[in-house]
This record gives sequence, structure tokens and C-alpha cells, in this order.
Amino acid sequence: MHRDISKPRRYPIPIVHVNDKGEFELESVDLDAWKSTFRRVLVNGPPLSGKTTSFLTFPAKRHIVVAPGELGHSSVREDDDTKLYYFEFDPNSTNVQAKRTWLYLQKLTIDILNGKHGEATTFGLDGLHKLYTLVMKACNWTPDSDAKEYVKYHDEFGRYVNMVLGSPIPYVVASCYDGQEAVEPGSKSMQVFPDLPGKQAKLIMGSFPVVLHAERSGDGEKEKFIWRLRSTGKIQAAGMHLPAEIRSRFPAEVEQDWSKIEAIINQ
Repeated sequence: MHRDISKPRRYPIPIVHVNDKGEFELESVDLDAWKSTFRRVLVNGPPLSGKTTSFLTFPAKRHIVVAPGELGHSSVREDDDTKLYYFEFDPNSTNVQAKRTWLYLQKLTIDILNGKHGEATTFGLDGLHKLYTLVMKACNWTPDSDAKEYVKYHDEFGRYVNMVLGSPIPYVVASCYDGQEAVEPGSKSMQVFPDLPGKQAKLIMGSFPVVLHAERSGDGEKEKFIWRLRSTGKIQAAGMHLPAEIRSRFPAEVEQDWSKIEAIINQ
């Protein structure tokens, strides 16, 4: 967590830690800490809805890792403020090749987060749905694998996501396709959640403090790209983990520009 240490903490409350010796320790925390943890953002939506391009509205310097097999990076160009890391990856690759790629991607991520590839204010991960597929193959998935194996895939995927979210880098933004989920088993009524297998579709929404649904409407000069900030009816893939009085500051939708959300945060 980053804060100005010259300013006193406000409204301190205790948080309990357990140290390596098994002893309990109390630490005061700042209730305004949400402003830092809030800057972990999942943008999900259909293809061509502006997800990857919206990464460029987050603060420089930006480092964007493109999940193997994801093609959204074609809408982004490298410049002095943005670095792209992408992989040539054959979807028909063997599990061994997938594991090598997965291990390298993890090492690359750690190096970026530790500043080995230059100053990093925003870490972007483009294509969580593709990353999950890579994790499955790296964990020896085959078409004959038992459904119980998904517990292993969820754990491996979750460890990586939590490592990134728990890093000291100021901003983290990830993209994912959206998909249809039955309201309940056997139901014909469908709702929109991130396009990840099984319970991971809902688990990922609990991992990110901010979940935005990217949408595009209109054509030509009337084309419009927005983020939906709240769930509504069929669209459940949107929401914010915030106290109600803070959440109420935000509109139901906003132009795809993080600075507009940041302005509300800083009110």
C-alpha cells in the first residue's frame, strides 16, 4: 500500500496479524486505504467493446502482458508510456509447451512488478479467459480430464491473480470476455458474468474490488464506448466493493476513461 507517510493516519482501527512465532500483533490501519486497494480493476465484456484500448486511460508507465492466444493487443501500440509483452502461442501446443510458457509468464510478471523492466505504475493483463486456458494445459488438462480437476486449475489461477493484486504496484487492470451463466442449475434464464469456467466466473468478481462491464453502441461518429459500473438485470458482471455512501457517488455508467472514475474517488 502506498501513502504519504508525512500525513497522520485518520480514524485508526486495529487489524490483527499473526507473526512467524504465532504471536498476535495489532496494527492501526487507515480507513482511507480503500483508495489504494480500489485501484484493482477487472474490465469484462464482449469482443470489440473497448476493453484493451481502455487500458491506455490508466496512469503511465503501463506494462501490459497479453495472455498467450489473446489478440486484443492489436488495438494498442507501444510508446514511451506503454510496453507490451505478448506470446506467439499455438492453441494446439502440448501440455509441456504450455507449462514452459506458463512458468515464463509468471517470471516475467514478477520481474515487471519488481521494476526489472523499468518504472511501472500500471500493470495490465489482457485476456484472463485465455490465461485460464493456458493454466489448464500447464496443469496437464486433456479432453478426458475429470471435472474434479478444475479445483486444481482454480487454485493455480487464483495464486497468480492474488500475487498480482497483492503487489505494491499502484494500479492493476485485467480484461476478460463475458459469458452466459444460468441463474440456477437447469434454468433457461441466463445472466452475464466473466467468461471463466465453473465457480471461477464468480470467484474472480470477488477478487477485484472494481468490476466494470465494457459496452459499445452506435456506429460511425455515433459510436460510444462505456463502462457499466453496477449490475442490472441480466448484466451481473459489474460492481464495486465499497461502503454504500461511497458507492452512491458513482453513476450507473461512465465513458471508458479511468481518470473520470479517479476524479470521483478523490472527492
